[in-house]
Amino acid sequence: MDAIFFIELTLLITSSTLAIIFYTAWRTMGKQKYSLIWTITFLVIVLQRIFNLNKVSFDSHTLYWMIVCSLSVLSVVLGTWGHILRSQTKFNLNYLFGSCFIAILMTFYFTKIEHHVGLSMSIYVFYNSVILFLCGMIILKQPKKTMPAEMGASASYILLALMQALAGTLALMQGENNHESLKEMYIMVNFVTLPAAFIAMGLFVVFMLSSDLSEKLSQLMAQKNSMLANVTHDLRTPLANIKMQLEALEDGALEHSEKSYNSLQNKLGNLNHMVGDLYQLSLVESGSLVLNKQDIIINSLMRESIESFQPLASKAQLSINYIDSTEEKVTVNADAGRLFQTFNNLLKNSIRYTDPHGKINVSMSADNDDVTIVFEDTSPGVLDKDLEHLFDRLYRAENSKNLAKSGSGLGLYIVNSIITAHGGTVSAGHSNLGGLSVIVKLPKVTF
Repeated sequence: MDAIFFIELTLLITSSTLAIIFYTAWRTMGKQKYSLIWTITFLVIVLQRIFNLNKVSFDSHTLYWMIVCSLSVLSVVLGTWGHILRSQTKFNLNYLFGSCFIAILMTFYFTKIEHHVGLSMSIYVFYNSVILFLCGMIILKQPKKTMPAEMGASASYILLALMQALAGTLALMQGENNHESLKEMYIMVNFVTLPAAFIAMGLFVVFMLSSDLSEKLSQLMAQKNSMLANVTHDLRTPLANIKMQLEALEDGALEHSEKSYNSLQNKLGNLNHMVGDLYQLSLVESGSLVLNKQDIIINSLMRESIESFQPLASKAQLSINYIDSTEEKVTVNADAGRLFQTFNNLLKNSIRYTDPHGKINVSMSADNDDVTIVFEDTSPGVLDKDLEHLFDRLYRAENSKNLAKSGSGLGLYIVNSIITAHGGTVSAGHSNLGGLSVIVKLPKVTF
């Protein structure tokens, strides 16, 4: 029993360490759900180890036994859930949790109601074996299965499954009564052979998380380099054009006319807009976007934004129609300046990318909880595969084919950031008018 106590103590320390590692990974990796679930998994295992350390003697008819069985099944199910989330496997979780409940219920039945040692000891172990094997196969079927950590984790889960199957077989052979020799073999498998595979499995999962974190950092670095390259290009092009135009004016090659100066003013305006977008991006990325919230009437703010863009729309041979379906003034708790900036970005985006002689429809409606604002425009539209990327940073830089019309590629990303900071949502889809539809939802203030 001293050896088993030492093994349990080792497992307790290891499980606690792994729980801390997974919790740190969860906080570091942007709150990935599977890291959080593995944190809870190993906390459950820690709790199970504490129960094992405090047990007086092995007895399959005690409440202690029922608690240990339930914690064991719960830890296996939670760990598998984490791998399912990580692998994005299409698996009905209702089957997983439903079977977990049935296994615990059957174990309880043969433990406290119909005393049957073999079934009491084997049902939950066989269930764990099946789920652990399933988990190993899920890891193997992932695209990264050639990675040593992936292969090691899968092998550890399958080894755990085989050990549990062996333990279940030994337990089942006991029948309705205790057989000391079989019980000793059962304990040997569960408390001596199993821990090695358990520790290996936990360490390999840590390696997998490290790989995920490394990959995420590489992606962020690639995005940063791409952003710097595109921003440098976008700033250099208008600056070079302005420099050439000024030199032409200075040399007399270009006439000093209102048209020339208007052209320069437009280029400087675009440059100023781009610098402004970069400044807003820096606020969003650094977490320094400050919101001075107060209760405002969103109907008035929306109308003011539309009226300010009517001249620009007319110049682009576009019409803007505003439909307010709210029965009364709608109040939201928001930063009026940031919200006005959001509406302006969306209207500016529609004007920039809508073909001449088209139209832009803006509609507002409200229910008991939210106010919904829909921006729709006529052709051209957006491809299905590109819709989900519209709010990505620098989407335009990678996908826009009309560089003459394109902006900084940050406008919709900033829109999404501001709306999210207000507790709202923004989504994109196909417009009934043939173009793009952007739907903004904000929580309204109820009195």
